[in-house]
Amino acid sequence: MSFLSTLCGRLLVLVAAPALVLMFAPFGIPPHDVAFESEEVGRVALAGALATNDRLDGAEEFPSEAEEDVLTLAAEGRKVIKGPESFAQRDGFLYAGVHGGNVVRYDLKEKGGRWRRVAVTGFPCEHQHEEGICGRPLGMSFDRHGRLVVADAHYGIIRVDVKTGEKEALVLPDEEVEGRPNRLFNSVVVAMNGDIYYSVSSTRYYYYYCCCCCCCCYYHCCCYYY
Repeated sequence: MSFLSTLCGRLLVLVAAPALVLMFAPFGIPPHDVAFESEEVGRVALAGALATNDRLDGAEEFPSEAEEDVLTLAAEGRKVIKGPESFAQRDGFLYAGVHGGNVVRYDLKEKGGRWRRVAVTGFPCEHQHEEGICGRPLGMSFDRHGRLVVADAHYGIIRVDVKTGEKEALVLPDEEVEGRPNRLFNSVVVAMNGDIYYSVSSTRYYYYYCCCCCCCCYYHCCCYYY
């Protein structure tokens, strides 16, 4: 009986102690309440450009095989790209950002081709959970000079020369805009005049926090231009 009492007591302490910490922690535990006003929008008629159609009925799966130098995850015995977030097209090539910090491209003129590395936004790493080291390219857009502007979740806004692989940091994560840090870069668009617009999904949490608690991610979502 004493053994069961001791065991129950220890289990109670293990459960109660973390609960008390979470309840009375002075710094607060996310997700935090965020108040905002929403606007009700009526139902939109599915007509004109919004009319239903069958244009995607003949869609085919795009090739996902990649060259060996691209950090990929094994799937059915193949080396494939993993997690393409955004795409950009130029001069017959399709570009994407994938796990491992790789910016890759596919030659649309080549049948049965493979994705090849163009650049790496971060530093070499071996596993997906190390993306804080190797980077995570998300949004991308070409400027008028043919340079690819990439929004990396960890490393910020980076401009890549797709011919040489050289990269240039434009906006760093520790830079503040209107007193708020850039914690999680997401999307980027280059305007015709060269201005760069990018979004920051969170000014409080980093990308790896969002992987564990996605409800905390979109706090203080902002849009800026460079």
